[in-house]
Amino acid sequence: MKELQRRGHSVTCIAVNQNHGPSFLIQGSIPIYAIRSSRYGSLLQRFESTSPGVLDRARIGFWGLVRRARIVFSLGRFPDVARWQSRAVLRLAEQLHRKERFDCIVGVFRPFSGVSAAIGMKKKYPGVICGAYYLDLISGAAKPRFIPKTFYDRLCYSGEVNAFRQLDFVLMAKAGQAIYSAPKYDCVSQKIHYVDFPLFQIEKPTCRSCSFDRIDGGINLVYAGLLDKDYRNPTFMLEVLQKVSEVRPGIVLHLYGRGSGFDIVRSFKRRAAFDIRFYGMVDHDEVLSAMSRADFLTSIGNRNRASHMVPSKIFELFSTGKPIIAFFSNKRDVSLEYFAKYPLSCLLNEWDGVQGQADRLARFLEEQRGMRCDVEELQSAFAENTPEYTVDIIEHYLKRGRGHHVQS
Repeated sequence: MKELQRRGHSVTCIAVNQNHGPSFLIQGSIPIYAIRSSRYGSLLQRFESTSPGVLDRARIGFWGLVRRARIVFSLGRFPDVARWQSRAVLRLAEQLHRKERFDCIVGVFRPFSGVSAAIGMKKKYPGVICGAYYLDLISGAAKPRFIPKTFYDRLCYSGEVNAFRQLDFVLMAKAGQAIYSAPKYDCVSQKIHYVDFPLFQIEKPTCRSCSFDRIDGGINLVYAGLLDKDYRNPTFMLEVLQKVSEVRPGIVLHLYGRGSGFDIVRSFKRRAAFDIRFYGMVDHDEVLSAMSRADFLTSIGNRNRASHMVPSKIFELFSTGKPIIAFFSNKRDVSLEYFAKYPLSCLLNEWDGVQGQADRLARFLEEQRGMRCDVEELQSAFAENTPEYTVDIIEHYLKRGRGHHVQS
């Protein structure tokens, strides 16, 4: 959005699942309108950093059942299963369009309500350029346990093709090329443009404060993002750090983010030989400031079905130029190709065992502390991960329209 503004376009944002703060604000000169999440989603967000009590678990269970029932009754519209949210986004988009006269609308997935609203706007206003931006893959998400895999795969295919046909263009996460280059997608392939996460920007953090102070003689490691017990499990990372701490004391692991994997870390903390500190969900600027203070940054690759999806956070890690410790559990993890282009990375894998990887990490900590990558080398290696690359594609379609107002 900032890059679109820099090129002279005005931008309006509709943000979904915003359960805290005002329903409207202006941030960085961009007007942002907020749509709340469902009751079930609100409950889950509330207890991402704390454990719910008995009554709260019962409420989560009840609304979880309601959600599953709604999904079953909405399978004919899959993946648009949260119809109330899609309608809310569409109503607001229409209301704003009558005032702003948008030339281009980009619906962002996930959730699907943004894409659904873009499709709805295209039906009502054919002259408006409407596209979808898939930051994630529908088929890469965790399959609902109560839906058979074959049926689920069929739902994903029909839902995607139907959506792509109704849109002018689709910006697809590069990891999806292995899926959407199959012959069965030939009917919509001309609309698909593969883009990488546009998060690579060499810039200094502007945060006012940071959650931790540097420790003399200590080594500060920062992890920021999602931890999930199923597909981004922190156990291997914790076990390796435990081994390293036996020979190199003073390690402090700072954790920012959310997810079920944080419960694993809390349980491990009782026997950890190193310091573990939790900060939960904080402002993005604070995370950037924490990264700037860290000695090393850490990353955890996705497991199993999700291993073909790239954690978007790694490109922010690359932007810092700092040494990065990356943990992997799958030899086919697509993130490996990105880390191969990053000079200061230590890639640790589960299949070679904890002790061997701990020895490698101990050497990396001693040899690479305080090192930085060359900025020009990084900018060349990650050119497709800049905002400019993706905005060039949007502008290609925008120039077919009437003007310069983009709504996301």
